[in-house]
Amino acid sequence: MSMHEEKGASSSGSTIGQVRVPFTPVDLEALQVKLGSGLGSLLEASHIENGALIAHVRPENIRAALEALRDTDGLQLTVMTHMTAVDLLPMGPGPMASQAIDAGSDLYAKLQRERIAAGEPRFAVVYELFSHIYRHRVRVKAFLQDTGSDEVLPAIDTVSDIYLTANWHERECYDLFGIDFTGHPDLRRILLPDRWDGYPLRKEYPFDGKRAWRLGTTLEDAVQADSHLGL
Repeated sequence: MSMHEEKGASSSGSTIGQVRVPFTPVDLEALQVKLGSGLGSLLEASHIENGALIAHVRPENIRAALEALRDTDGLQLTVMTHMTAVDLLPMGPGPMASQAIDAGSDLYAKLQRERIAAGEPRFAVVYELFSHIYRHRVRVKAFLQDTGSDEVLPAIDTVSDIYLTANWHERECYDLFGIDFTGHPDLRRILLPDRWDGYPLRKEYPFDGKRAWRLGTTLEDAVQADSHLGL
């Protein structure tokens, strides 16, 4: 047997040493049934989209839901491969609807007021989970409303003690989206300086990418931060 045959992989499965592990496509509909059984009342909704099983969970239930997904027999989603957030605010006007909305504009203020008044969510926090045992995946989404305030951020409980991977991912979501993860052991910016003003992946952030500093930041602070960033 050649080295390639011994260690290679094929569409019918993968080879570990000389033991072939067959590849079995995941039955997403059967997994959806297990998901409903495992989460019970913690599951708000679920659907299959583009080959992925997606579960919606209320933010106040996120810890209980992820613990159930990790520990329930038949699910055992023991690995968080990734987590991120999505800003659901509509984009501004433009030929390709790709312009950011000026945070000080009447349009932004109007959209913000309308979504808050209607109780519509502003952000989705997204958790990608994987089972080493069953080799299936589930995407979990929790939706957060905007607070309408720069002082009080939308918040959800940390899961960094349930999945260690979440520690840095939650810091990144805080840094770029301005989402507070309650109970995180070290919630601070991870990519940008502490005195950076605003959250660059929010849709109202200036799309020209200019740097914005908080009021009270001195020139010395800005130069020092630029130096640390290699700018």
